[in-house]
Amino acid sequence: MVEPRSAPINENGTNELFATCDGGEDPDGQPYVYLQLQVNGQTVAETTDSTKESGHAPLPAVGTVDLFVDARTTGAAAEVQFDNFVVTQV
Repeated sequence: MVEPRSAPINENGTNELFATCDGGEDPDGQPYVYLQLQVNGQTVAETTDSTKESGHAPLPAVGTVDLFVDARTTGAAAEVQFDNFVVTQV
């Protein structure tokens, strides 16, 4: 996994969250799933899950979507609202 990076966020306003989940097979025919997370247009995390790297089958490229907020490391309360949430299969 690529080291997570920070992106400028609007702490008291609207921020855009965009996630990509794309799967396929590498040139050797091994399945993989590519995951990318962007905040306000900047990539903050990305990784490729593959049998070759992990030794087990990758996450499924299709299925459920989970969103959560973890503020335990800051000790502060967090309030999150999702508006215009869209999941698109391309």
